[in-house]
Amino acid sequence: METIKISERKLKIMLTAEDLSGYELSVPVDVASEYGRARLRRVLRDACTGGSFDPDAGRVFVQIYESASGGCELFVTQYEKFSPGEAVMTPRVTLPKTRTERGIYAFPDLDSLLALCERLSRPGRAGSAAYAGRDGGYYLITYESEPKLDAIVGEYGGERCGRAADAYLSEHCDLICKGDAVGILGALF
Repeated sequence: METIKISERKLKIMLTAEDLSGYELSVPVDVASEYGRARLRRVLRDACTGGSFDPDAGRVFVQIYESASGGCELFVTQYEKFSPGEAVMTPRVTLPKTRTERGIYAFPDLDSLLALCERLSRPGRAGSAAYAGRDGGYYLITYESEPKLDAIVGEYGGERCGRAADAYLSEHCDLICKGDAVGILGALF
């Protein structure tokens, strides 16, 4: 097992096929079962010993990718811990019905998209959605008009897409998140 600390709240954990066997895990991990969750918690505790990242100090988001060698890579993000009784509220998002307020932007890589989302994230922002292209590239749909948005997107390597982007997204891309993609992805950067 190899652990790389990406930031205070993010880790990358690489497991070999032998590691998976030792933890009695297989990919994909059955997180719906208590057994699968318990095994995953054991991996996280072992990977996080002696560090400031504590998997038991709040909720974690885990992405698991199978590697060609039979092992896997886990990307772990720890959510901020809230004190008991503190309300954690997500603003309700209402998407406008008009097409003129929507913009579709293309990005060459995920880091560019995440960096832009971090800059744009703020409470009460109108809805947004993010897509991953099956042949590479990432896309962001925003549902609000912002006069300088095209310029801001350009600073992060993105560009506004033309009218055919709707059809392209539906046929050649996979949805990453919707509703408040800017806020969700901005928190991951």
